[in-house]
Amino acid sequence: MQDKTKLIWKGKYPLKVKIFCWMALQGRLLTKVYKSKWRQSESTMCALCQTELETVEHLLLKCVVVAPGWVWLSAASGIHFRCNTLEELWEDWAKSYTSKDRSCSNRVSQLTTPAALWAIWLTRNSCVFKGQRFYVENLCDLILQFIQSRGTTLAGAGSVRLHRGVLHIGG
Repeated sequence: MQDKTKLIWKGKYPLKVKIFCWMALQGRLLTKVYKSKWRQSESTMCALCQTELETVEHLLLKCVVVAPGWVWLSAASGIHFRCNTLEELWEDWAKSYTSKDRSCSNRVSQLTTPAALWAIWLTRNSCVFKGQRFYVENLCDLILQFIQSRGTTLAGAGSVRLHRGVLHIGG
């Protein structure tokens, strides 16, 4: 895991997203289960589904409320995400990041995992701290906005847009 976490710092995304991804891989996000170690959380149940313990892996990968977002992202981008564990997901991301393939689609694929994880966290926090309801459409919009905003910083990345549920990557 150590080598994979080093790659986080080379990514083309904001420092706060890099720190977030690093903390997620270390299992140190302030989820309800993590906060319960210091008795800072009355309930340890997931803020989104209310049926499972809110661990890092549950919240980001396995929650039944979040899962449709991963399904959408996979269908829209054509990338298969192995969401059994964060380590497995990050191994796949590291492969795309270390690949010699410099195509536009590979560059965008380097953004999808951090974008999805960050969007899930932001959406969860909106539910917890602002009392907003979770809608998978909002999650998908956040993921797309992140990819679009970061895609413009990649040399030769071209345009990234969503049309009829499919992510289109232009050169």
